[in-house]
Amino acid sequence: MSVIRVVNDYLLEDLIVGSDVGFLLVAFTTAGSVPCKHFLPEYEKVCMKSLNALFVRIEADENPSLTKILEVTAVPTTLLYRDGRLLGRWEGPYTAEALTERLRLAIKEHGRKSS
Repeated sequence: MSVIRVVNDYLLEDLIVGSDVGFLLVAFTTAGSVPCKHFLPEYEKVCMKSLNALFVRIEADENPSLTKILEVTAVPTTLLYRDGRLLGRWEGPYTAEALTERLRLAIKEHGRKSS
């Protein structure tokens, strides 16, 4: 089972470019956002499906410089990375089923991490 970790901008940079995590799914959310309140339980369901990815969450309000650098203009926004490359960007409160399907397609398209 994957675990959702709440991270800050420094740790996220390390996860994106400085580690060997394979697929990394990052959700930008805010505590006061109604769409985020609907999205977070769905994101947790996707995490439970263990799609060979590491799941993290960023509080956009607490990390404004990172939000600006990554051009996150709406919450929730979900970004998919592999080997430091952005593979997918989805804005909006997707259901678990819709987000899972997008992830499966992206993982299939970009393959598993080679050794």
